[in-house]
Amino acid sequence: MAVDLSMPVLVVDDYSTMIRIIRNLLKQLGFENID
Repeated sequence: MAVDLSMPVLVVDDYSTMIRIIRNLLKQLGFENID
């Protein structure tokens, strides 16, 4: 499956732990972290 790494992704969740997990997964896929 091709992933467009220039595509913006917004992660929103009530729990900071879940946000951290998703951010780490996206980083492993090659996305940049911009706060």
